[in-house]
Amino acid sequence: MTRDFTKRVEPAWISPFRKYAPVALILLIGALLTQTIIIPLFNREGVSWNLLTWTGVVTTYSALAALGAYLFFLIRDMNKVERNATEDITALFKANEQLSTILRCIGDAVITTGEEGNIILMNEAAEYLTGWTQQACEGRQLEEIFHLLNQATREPLSNPFPQLLQKGHHPVVDEHAILTARDGTEREVSFSATPLLDVDRWLVGVVMVFRDDSALRHAQRQRESLIGELSATNEKLRFEVAKSEQARRAALNLMQDAQRAQNALRESEEQLRRINEQLRESNNALEEYAHVASHDLQEPLRKIESFAHLFMEDYGPKVDVQGRKYIDIMVDAARRMRRLIKDVLALAEAGASERPFASVPLDRVVNTARDNLSERIKERPVEIVANPLPIVNGDETQLTRLFQNLIGNALKFNDKRTPRVEIRAVEQASGWKIFFEDNGIGMHPAEVGKIFAPFKRLHGRNRYEGTGIGLAVCRKIIHRHGGSIGVDSNPGQGSTFWLVIPRQESKEPGEETTHEGQERDKHEQNNS
Repeated sequence: MTRDFTKRVEPAWISPFRKYAPVALILLIGALLTQTIIIPLFNREGVSWNLLTWTGVVTTYSALAALGAYLFFLIRDMNKVERNATEDITALFKANEQLSTILRCIGDAVITTGEEGNIILMNEAAEYLTGWTQQACEGRQLEEIFHLLNQATREPLSNPFPQLLQKGHHPVVDEHAILTARDGTEREVSFSATPLLDVDRWLVGVVMVFRDDSALRHAQRQRESLIGELSATNEKLRFEVAKSEQARRAALNLMQDAQRAQNALRESEEQLRRINEQLRESNNALEEYAHVASHDLQEPLRKIESFAHLFMEDYGPKVDVQGRKYIDIMVDAARRMRRLIKDVLALAEAGASERPFASVPLDRVVNTARDNLSERIKERPVEIVANPLPIVNGDETQLTRLFQNLIGNALKFNDKRTPRVEIRAVEQASGWKIFFEDNGIGMHPAEVGKIFAPFKRLHGRNRYEGTGIGLAVCRKIIHRHGGSIGVDSNPGQGSTFWLVIPRQESKEPGEETTHEGQERDKHEQNNS
């Protein structure tokens, strides 16, 4: 239920009314002066008494009528402003409650902290995994309730909050950790810690997202063990079968063991399938949040900021210090909420599509991306060279966004008079490798492994615009297509981004196993 905070706010018309009370007093004094001084003065001059009397009456009532009309319209306008402000404040709290509800319903565990590392919010999944409730841990430091061990050495892992400060606000990710709950229960988890930054890129909080991988890793270990047993069984069968009746009986037993191993393997695969289904449900929840955040949450925030600016423009000089404080609090809350929504929304939308793959001519994709960038291309002469490109199997909408991001980066991070980007394709045994070569500013080889992380920027906003999520979106798109992405670059020598799009005639989109994804990520990290 949304709490009603509006009763604590003084009506907006009271402060201006107090300020304009002297105006009413001045008008009344003017009317009295007319009666007591001006009329007697004219009376001594011989002016008709009736004329003076009616003049005084008309003057007095005219002043009172003007004062009443002024106060009527002032109070009416201020009441209207108050109603609009009350509605927008209520909408802000509803949006805040709706965002909290969505975070609580996400399948992954989520903990958010303030700039000092104190816990602000944790959803039900986080309460279950840590053994702490929201009420019990609110305001506590993160390290008091979030205890992690290294899975290999069982050494305690340090608090992610100082790590974010030491790494310059880079996300902290660990896929092999052990979480110790309040009651001593240990679970294998993977977690990531992402900084929340304000407009000046100061750290104002941390979002911790973690997931219980115990069942998944147990299934993986069981699968590897069964595969090893099956290999050993086959090796024994190769040398011992058919030697004797005893050997045949042993072979039969081994075959039965192999059958049991295969059954166990199928059970493990079914368990993996269920886990993947849970992950898809989590993605659906994030996609639903993206839809809500794109309109239902941002629209009230835009109205709040707009009305607040209009209010200060029209009535700013009339508002007292306390009123200005309320307006500043309202605008600041709206801005912080919009920043949080936009950061989460950009990550939630990428890779959430479930459209089926189809044959996509990459030449058409390049033309569409060029059309989408037409406004930027008009700003200065550019040269986009597209060699003949193949037809691949994929999602045309996402591939267009991928090409548009890479071409746009080649044009943006370029200090040449005529930016140039050349696109070419090389056929490989497993698919196609697409190259994007530019003559831009380039980057240091030590930084190429960082640019695909969300919100990672190598340059300040005062030099190059952007949010730092474009390449992270590219990576999610190419992963959905079962491929990989990377870059070769040196400062001042341009960059060559490359991506591999495999042939997927027999593979539906999104059918990537956990093992395949881990191997590919490891390969990309080594290349970087």
